[in-house]
Amino acid sequence: MVVHQPWNDVDVTIPGNTEDERQSVWIRLDWTTWHVEFQEWERLERSTVDRGYELWEHALSRLTSDNTSLDRVDAVTGLKRAATQRIRALKEIYGLKELPLQSRPSKDLDLLRYLGIIRPLILRQLIEIRNSLEHEDIQPPSQDECLMFSDVVWYFLKSTDMLAARRVASVDYVPEEWAMVDDIVHALVTIDYNDPRNAPPSIRGWLKKTALAFEHRPDLLEISVSIQKHERDDDWIVFNGEVRGPEEGLRKLWHHYFARVPIGL
Repeated sequence: MVVHQPWNDVDVTIPGNTEDERQSVWIRLDWTTWHVEFQEWERLERSTVDRGYELWEHALSRLTSDNTSLDRVDAVTGLKRAATQRIRALKEIYGLKELPLQSRPSKDLDLLRYLGIIRPLILRQLIEIRNSLEHEDIQPPSQDECLMFSDVVWYFLKSTDMLAARRVASVDYVPEEWAMVDDIVHALVTIDYNDPRNAPPSIRGWLKKTALAFEHRPDLLEISVSIQKHERDDDWIVFNGEVRGPEEGLRKLWHHYFARVPIGL
């Protein structure tokens, strides 16, 4: 178990910066590849997960061996509803439309791809076919094609179950190759992935000074933090504040979040 060093143990401030003063610094994102530990999460309504499977099972029930073209139309419609229900749930849970990303795609599938949540090619085909069935009265896909779409939707639901079942709010990033000293991790970054409708992500931790840049670096993540010296080593600093940008840095931060939270790595 990781024992965190108390913040109030650090009492030596960097000249020109007090505990309550914040300054902009820039930090690399190397730590997003470290081992993660989930510190805070909220369990969500089980019905949010179950509803997608209810719609999926209903659609699959239309694909019996003696199905008709109308059955396959119903199946495609049901599969699309199952996928759409989960997409809407993820948008609401994580406030995806409120993320401060000006380059954020407007279409739902493109947005989920942009954030690394899904690869949407076949789902997009399913939605396009369903729309053509409704608006152009085309012939539905064959039995085999419908079963293929059924599998795709099932895998989509499975791959996003953890995101829909709980919302991880706080993540510790700890370098696996670094041994603890006196049960204290000497390198740590904690991100509070706040609801973007309320606040930007918070960041705190302690790293070597060389991990931070004290002048504008467009290729790094900008953070607004208070900084103090580590009580044990002047080469280390303790910081606490919030993430400001830039946009690409924020996208990468959320991209790493959605890539790792579902599998717990």
